[in-house]
Amino acid sequence: MGCPVAMSNQELVNAGMKTMDETDQAIELSKQTEQMGRIVNELNTIQFSIKKASQLVKEIGRQVGF
Repeated sequence: MGCPVAMSNQELVNAGMKTMDETDQAIELSKQTEQMGRIVNELNTIQFSIKKASQLVKEIGRQVGF
């Protein structure tokens, strides 16, 4: 970003505030993305557990003779 020679103090403050806002938004988005990743991992774990439980129930059913 080129810095014009004649920026006033107020323009510098405004540009700095805008940059901080953009940085805050990027950080918040990053946190949400990380949280979504954790949720997906949890759902995958649950899905795996359900599949294992289903296999176990089928195996028990075969052994019992249903």
